[in-house]
Amino acid sequence: MHIKFNNIRDLADARYAAAAMAEWVGFTVGKADSIPVGKIQEILGWCSGPKLVLEPDASVTWDMLQAYLSVLPVDGIECTELQFETWAKQPEMQSLSIILLRENSTGSISHSAQPAASGLQHIWNITALLSQPEKVTDQQPFGISVDCTESEELISKNFDTWNYFFESIGVF
Repeated sequence: MHIKFNNIRDLADARYAAAAMAEWVGFTVGKADSIPVGKIQEILGWCSGPKLVLEPDASVTWDMLQAYLSVLPVDGIECTELQFETWAKQPEMQSLSIILLRENSTGSISHSAQPAASGLQHIWNITALLSQPEKVTDQQPFGISVDCTESEELISKNFDTWNYFFESIGVF
């Protein structure tokens, strides 16, 4: 099962994702509260393993996305179908994995920039199911994603719920 951590906010989340052998770490870009590119670079410098996925806000234009692509080692883009239709023909998109977001917040991934040709595999956002891991293991999805949240103080960050979930599905 493939794992993606969404909206990474700090090094603790990214290192947890690496320890959980996540395939992807996602960073939201283009929102007022998005972390700066320099902090993303710093976090990536301390965390190896997961691939970088940008999660552009709906307001992000192609020019803005191109600026992120020029300074970050991006492996994939998580975007809406509308954003994908707008950006799909750009040369920079051809080497990236694409995660298409659906209206119900589930994602579908294509490991190429041609989702229709390569087929889509579903990624479930399981944030609401963290206390019910059996629902995930019973369904055996291709991939799962979990949302990260910002803690007031890093020292107070509690990973007990994630630990329980990932232990239950056999990651730890």
